[in-house]
Amino acid sequence: MPYEMLLNERDVALDIAGRRPALQIRYGDAIHQVAEESAQGSFTVTVDGREFSGLRAQVGDEVYVRIGARTFVVGLPQARLRAQSKGKGADELRADMPGTVIAHHGAAGQAVKAGDRLITIESMKLQVSLVAPRNGVIEKYHVPAETAFERGALLVSFLAETLPEASKAS
Repeated sequence: MPYEMLLNERDVALDIAGRRPALQIRYGDAIHQVAEESAQGSFTVTVDGREFSGLRAQVGDEVYVRIGARTFVVGLPQARLRAQSKGKGADELRADMPGTVIAHHGAAGQAVKAGDRLITIESMKLQVSLVAPRNGVIEKYHVPAETAFERGALLVSFLAETLPEASKAS
């Protein structure tokens, strides 16, 4: 049974070809041997004898993986559907993990569309941009730039009523 996921917004299917003596993953027609060692937030993975080190952080249903100078976003296809359906009534954007606000990409009173970038945060050495869960108007940024926050902190709130102008935002 293949495991379906999104890799940088592209659908990917992986299958476990074997578990012993080492994990073997099938991607397309190729089979790769994989071994992983991890500590909190960092990891070393060996694929076909080649070692890669990196960092990872989970934000909701997505995992951000940084290897070298590249960041990959991994998530479940079902997560995208859940986020879209949840976002229709979401009036708050909360932190899934502790971190620091790097930048705001809007202002109170600004109309936004679902998917517009709202805020960039840094957590465990990874920078992640959080996006609007729905069309609406930003009510307030609750954490100033260059300020640390805890898991569950309210980062951005939206006016409760979606205004028609929100659909015209760029």
